[in-house]
Amino acid sequence: MSKRFVLNKAAKRATMGLMGLSLAGLLVSCNSHPVSFAQSEGAVVVTEDRSPDSAASVDILWMIDNSGSMCEIQTSIRENFERFIDQIAAQNIDFQLGVTTTHMDSSNATEPLSRPGYLQAYPQPVPTSIGRCSGDAGDPGDPMDGYEPVRTNIELAIQCSKDGEDKWGDLRNVTDQEIFQAYEAFQAYKLFPTTPSGQEPFYDTPEADNPYRTIKGDNKLVLHSEDYRDATGQLDVDSMRADFACMSLVGTTGTGAEKGLAAAVHALSPEMTGGTVEAPLENAAEAPNHGLLRENANFALVMVTDENDCSDYGLFAGEGALPDTTPFYDEAGNPIERAVSKAVSSPDVVCAMWNDPALVETTPLISTEALAQRLKENLSSSKGKEVNEKAIVVTSIHGDYRRYGEDYPTDSDIEAAIAAAHEDDRATIRATIEAAKQDPNQLIVQVRNPPYDVLQKKSSCTISGDSGDSPAEAFSGDRYESFLRHFSPDRVLPAIPPSEDEHMLGLICDAASMGVTLGQIGELIAGSTAQCITEPPFECQVDEDCPAFNFDGQAPTCRSFGRSSRKYCDSGLQLRLYPAKDGEGKTFADLQSHPYCVAESINSSVTPGGCLIDRSHYRVEQCAAVDAGINIEWVDEDSFNILAGYDVELVYAVVPEPEAAE
Repeated sequence: MSKRFVLNKAAKRATMGLMGLSLAGLLVSCNSHPVSFAQSEGAVVVTEDRSPDSAASVDILWMIDNSGSMCEIQTSIRENFERFIDQIAAQNIDFQLGVTTTHMDSSNATEPLSRPGYLQAYPQPVPTSIGRCSGDAGDPGDPMDGYEPVRTNIELAIQCSKDGEDKWGDLRNVTDQEIFQAYEAFQAYKLFPTTPSGQEPFYDTPEADNPYRTIKGDNKLVLHSEDYRDATGQLDVDSMRADFACMSLVGTTGTGAEKGLAAAVHALSPEMTGGTVEAPLENAAEAPNHGLLRENANFALVMVTDENDCSDYGLFAGEGALPDTTPFYDEAGNPIERAVSKAVSSPDVVCAMWNDPALVETTPLISTEALAQRLKENLSSSKGKEVNEKAIVVTSIHGDYRRYGEDYPTDSDIEAAIAAAHEDDRATIRATIEAAKQDPNQLIVQVRNPPYDVLQKKSSCTISGDSGDSPAEAFSGDRYESFLRHFSPDRVLPAIPPSEDEHMLGLICDAASMGVTLGQIGELIAGSTAQCITEPPFECQVDEDCPAFNFDGQAPTCRSFGRSSRKYCDSGLQLRLYPAKDGEGKTFADLQSHPYCVAESINSSVTPGGCLIDRSHYRVEQCAAVDAGINIEWVDEDSFNILAGYDVELVYAVVPEPEAAE
């Protein structure tokens, strides 16, 4: 969006006392609604571009947990994606979407597609073998009614494939026995589309051999709204939803030590992005996420996980560090190399224990403050300029707050577990637990068996029923909550509670309301990106304060300014239409018959060479991002096409607040 005048504090100071504007463009006739401040010194006329191609823009990174317990949640995301995107599309926002995962272990051979911090667009449809993700045989009398989750993913995989029904339609005919045998033989991938050689596609499978299609557009990893608009400028939501369904099917074979915060931070690093779209790369392989970020677009992060974060310093420094990363440093300027051990039997439990407030000086977990700061730095470095915090939205769908060392386990729980063991084993058990409490990396016993299960993570909530295995549960999201607290409070979801003693809602704990949650996230992103008017045009107290409408006998009204206590005159703003200045659009002759023009305004003193747009073609709505703000929305679905070839200007006037006397 371009602005010929941006009203900010500096502008207010610069214009005060410089001139008294006649505002003839807004007050062309005498009327019974005099506005005493209309001729006052410092009144400022603001002109903003609202042409069809002036849409505000936002780049959105989805970080989706791809560990073994996420099958139902990923399905819910796909089913409710439209609730998210409708909010953004309604504001005529130019948006991009990329997807990464919590998988930050480059040595994990069981995960075929995900790589640390990389964008992922091909689907990984093979469910894990746990009951709620693969299902069961169902009715013994029906050989093809079982393993419903597997069959659902087979259907989706066919839709995501290049050759669709013609080549892969017969995959639907698999029997329950064949599904069972495939899992028993660790060859479940054969139930889905494969490469020409019959192998499971991997991240480095050549595009020609990959059975899955790419998304629309030149960048095969970034979904761009402009690639989904039809000839009239309308968004093809069905096509976009189909592509996002493939992108968001990130699978459930990622590591169980989820490191979602580090994944998001790393994905945005200049090493991964190579800068913005406006700075093309000679070798795109050097920056695999190039194309996700644009120089002047806002940024939004959407995180979805049922586990706490385990991002450790060892990802960025030391022997196990990812290539081409910047370490985190201690106060003495030395790189911090502490890492969560991969040798332990229960890495998720070890991560939870390292989050103990008592271990803050020795923990390998990167502080959420440092992670938030690094994300902001990476955005600025990738864009080549300082990024305003108001241009960053951070949202998270995670579990309720359950922090190890605060909420569990109690000393009495530990003592009871030890007391329940055989007398000869108690001393060893006590010593093992005490050592693990000081250094969780030493926890090499099987935590899920008594008496060590007392150290097990405490469930945040149950998010699905039993399908053969234990019910799906979500665990603490306290590190995600802490991460969100380091961003602008009006740009995060869940909302930051007013007191530090209160905690955010664990949005993943109410899986049935995923549609509502995604709608709220979309609304926040849209509202923070939309072209909102944040200063009241012709601020008023009563209707009589307002100027008359130009070329309209209707009485003006003093209306509420968004959700604030301030008010504005509905006659204090105009939309004006002109032939496009670039000379490649419509002409003045075309404009004279344009259906949006108020006939009497064509080529008038108010709009020489143009016209006023009839108010029946747009409406003024509350701005979703701020309480004190309004926004313009077009009424006609075909407005993008109707206005093509023209420049649209929004014009309104404000009076800056007087400077306080020194």
